[in-house]
Amino acid sequence: MKEKTDRRVKYTKALLKDALVELLKERHISKISVTALCEVADVNRSTFYAHYTDQFDLLRQVEGEVITNLKSFLDQYVDDRMPITEQNLKGILEYAKNNADLFTVLLGEHSDHAFHNDLMELVKLIP
Repeated sequence: MKEKTDRRVKYTKALLKDALVELLKERHISKISVTALCEVADVNRSTFYAHYTDQFDLLRQVEGEVITNLKSFLDQYVDDRMPITEQNLKGILEYAKNNADLFTVLLGEHSDHAFHNDLMELVKLIP
């Protein structure tokens, strides 16, 4: 049975995710420190390390969350035997629109190319 995540943990992770997005607008992940993330998110370094090993781990988890959400969406709405419909495409685009800042940095100039590859592999699964 999957344990329910505490509200405070969700809130803290959301703050750190938002801080990461803000900092990725300005610079590459290799130029972002844990200290900078904690300052922007207004959390202690010990809190950060309770959830992530470093800034790269945070980025990998955020990227993984996006890929998982897109896979779930595709699994839910796209049948392997049928091409994607206009309705399904609208849903995917709505997800991207609702997460525009996140997609902008994950696909932008300061992004991780591994995420691009994962996203392209996911796109190949669409019939």
